[in-house]
Amino acid sequence: MDRILSKQVGFARDVILINVTEIKDSLGNITAVTESTSTIEVDFQPITKQDHQIIERGIANMGDAKVFCRISYTINPDDFISVDGVRWQFLNQIEPDDVEGVQVCQSWVVRRFDG
Repeated sequence: MDRILSKQVGFARDVILINVTEIKDSLGNITAVTESTSTIEVDFQPITKQDHQIIERGIANMGDAKVFCRISYTINPDDFISVDGVRWQFLNQIEPDDVEGVQVCQSWVVRRFDG
């Protein structure tokens, strides 16, 4: 896996994964939000003009980024990663990356979160 990721994207770094869980009452109203954190390794790349396919499909915008990470990590849309003190929100999972039919990593579009 490490060899495949390094060939695909070139570098890896440790970041803080922030899993967000909403607690709802019987009517579906959010009563609390909890966050749990863990350290994960990701490959982080900006969205470029070469990524026009995911931009045209509405999955990403210029200024967003792509994150590649291990398939063993549990990541949900609306979770965050903290990179050098900046939060990035997971938006959309890109089609799985595979080598000879075996999924080797998750690919996500993330957007800088300033809220």
